[in-house]
Amino acid sequence: MKINLKFLLDSFTRFGKKKILIISIVLVALISILLSSAIFLSKKSKRGEAEESKNHNEELSFDIDLYNPALDDATWVESVFARIEEERIAEELRIMEESLEEYQIDDASELIKDDEEESTMNSESESSEVSEMSDETNDSQAEETLSEIENFFSEEKEEVTKTGKNDLLSFYEFDNEIFTSQDSEGNHILVHSMKEKVNRFFYDDEYKLIKKEVWNIPSASKAALEKTETYKYFENSKVVSEKEITGPYTVENVKYNNDGKTLSAEKYAVFEEKEHITEKRHFSYDDDGNLLSDELKEYFYKADDYKDLDYSFTKKYLYSYNDEGIPPDFKYFENGILKMHNKYSTEKGNFTSRIFFDEGLSVKSYYENNIRVRDVYYRNNSIIREKVYEEPEKSEE
Repeated sequence: MKINLKFLLDSFTRFGKKKILIISIVLVALISILLSSAIFLSKKSKRGEAEESKNHNEELSFDIDLYNPALDDATWVESVFARIEEERIAEELRIMEESLEEYQIDDASELIKDDEEESTMNSESESSEVSEMSDETNDSQAEETLSEIENFFSEEKEEVTKTGKNDLLSFYEFDNEIFTSQDSEGNHILVHSMKEKVNRFFYDDEYKLIKKEVWNIPSASKAALEKTETYKYFENSKVVSEKEITGPYTVENVKYNNDGKTLSAEKYAVFEEKEHITEKRHFSYDDDGNLLSDELKEYFYKADDYKDLDYSFTKKYLYSYNDEGIPPDFKYFENGILKMHNKYSTEKGNFTSRIFFDEGLSVKSYYENNIRVRDVYYRNNSIIREKVYEEPEKSEE
């Protein structure tokens, strides 16, 4: 029997192609089924995770308020800026008030008086204090025409440890403070020393303060004169009319009125033996001597040689007075622009404070018993928003 090899090969080839095609189709179907199952399981898993996450967030929502940027309208920013501006203006006022101390007339009278009172209180019993207070009252009435300075130079004290000619006081010590007195070139000089700080007071024959020196002396080899104050007086008066404050690199001229109130002050920087204006300040008062206005103009230069002025900046306070016990209302300006206005009511602790920003924005805060209770935000005097503060919880006693 003959076998037709060609027929067999052709038949096998045809059968193999069909088989391969069938197997391929089956494999594709299986792969599709597997992929579909995987996608289904993946979606189911994600839905389960999402549901679990949702439930978890719902549980958390009872404890915390999650931040949602979609709901953030940035209104809190204005509140932050208002507080920052309020603190900045308060700091400006504090600095201006502290600088007023430079304009005070400080002689040694109060230092002597305070030390004598403290010495009496610390060194004597209550019964002897009562007795001596009576004696001191009689003495003060008999010598009421003498000032503290005159008494210091003329009287002998129990605390004197050294005396000069005619037993006049030359050295007086109490705790950490030392007083010495001397006469030089027609002037009476009183030296007050406390630790490293030493003040030298120079008086004329009428015991008017004509000069004060402030020294820093940490050691004998490191003594430094920090500033010198010289005084001028109204004619036939003991009221200071002018004071000049000289430091290593500054000079300041201060003028006063007949009541001893500061009228003006001008400060200069000294560079290469020339004076360059750095500050001008002016004050005004009402008939009762209350401060009505305080204006400070500062000058800034492009370099430390003070050749070219860069710009100037002006700060001004205006005050109006209320009933006794109520703080004065005030307005604060920068370069002529109103920045803050505080207005007090007739009830102590109740007031409003309004801060002004650029582009017509402002915020007005209401206080009751000195506690902020409400903020009202304005744009060109039209209310755009309001915030009410919760009352603070009262502590249980």
